[in-house]
Amino acid sequence: QVGGSIDGGLLNYSIGLFNGIPDALTSSGNSDFDNDKDVDGRLFLKPFVNEKDSALQGLGLGVAGGLGREKTHSAVTSGYKSDGQQTFFSYNSAVYTDGDVWRLSPQAYYYVGPFGALAEWVVSTINLRPSAPTTKVSPSKVQLENKAWAVTVGYVITGEDATYDGVTPAAPFSWADGTWGAWQVVARYENLAIDPQAFKGTAATQLASPATNAKGANAVGAGVNWYLTKAV
Repeated sequence: QVGGSIDGGLLNYSIGLFNGIPDALTSSGNSDFDNDKDVDGRLFLKPFVNEKDSALQGLGLGVAGGLGREKTHSAVTSGYKSDGQQTFFSYNSAVYTDGDVWRLSPQAYYYVGPFGALAEWVVSTINLRPSAPTTKVSPSKVQLENKAWAVTVGYVITGEDATYDGVTPAAPFSWADGTWGAWQVVARYENLAIDPQAFKGTAATQLASPATNAKGANAVGAGVNWYLTKAV
């Protein structure tokens, strides 16, 4: 992977070549199982980063994407898990990946004073068969587009500036000085939608069972971040 920035961070870029794996189809971590590779890249623009007095200095806009090809020769299933590690969606055990995999993810953030917000959306496309093909066309290939999005907001209640890189306390934590660092409250909402085509057909042609899988998921989170120092 290579990357860099232009004009003091006005534009950040990266591009890389990776092993590549299909979504929710790994049975042993992120193991690579074929010789095909993925090309992934990202551009992120901070159009007002060099305008020190602008209220839009903390605005960032970006897009990431990737393209690859995956082909499995054995049934591999893992699925998507909740934060509590409960699997709420997985493909049927015989599902066979066979074709292009591409992903697109626009993203943005905005930070001004103690307030910060970050949002991202992603569509991930994979080509699957309900089982390993016995011919070039059987069983039929299905292209799925799974989609997800998330929004995170935060506010530094001790008044320091919020940034994508974190918060620098005005007064680092110190027993001797009676200072407590910086405190930030945060909240997040996220959504995942599985392509309905995954559930279509008979038991023999379905990619996932509608009886045992969720068709989507929503999650809400809230928390408090305590910055004792800039590094802790």
